[in-house]
Amino acid sequence: MLLQFFKGEKCSPSNYRPISLTVHICKVFESIVRDRMIDHLEKYALIKESQHGSVKDKSCLTNLLIFMEEVTSYIDSGFPVDVIYLDFQKAFDRSHTVD
Repeated sequence: MLLQFFKGEKCSPSNYRPISLTVHICKVFESIVRDRMIDHLEKYALIKESQHGSVKDKSCLTNLLIFMEEVTSYIDSGFPVDVIYLDFQKAFDRSHTVD
C-alpha cells in the first residue's frame, strides 16, 4: 500500500492517506462511462440549468460568477442579502473517526 502525505507534521503516521494506483485502462473506461452518462442526461434534459459540476463549459467558477451576479442585482435593487458559507472539508475528512 502506498501512502501520501496529507497535512501536518510529516513524522506523524496519521497525516498520511492510503492511495491506490489505478490501471490506465480503468481510467479510460471511467471516462467513457462518464461521457455516455452525461450525453444521456443532456439528451433527455435530466440536468437542471443550475447544475455546474461535471457539465461541459461549466465549473465552480461559472457557478460563483452567476451567484455573484444574482447577489449584486439584489443589492443594486435595494433588497437585503444574507449569505451563509459552509465548510464541508471536515465532514468528508476520513482521517478522524468517531468513537
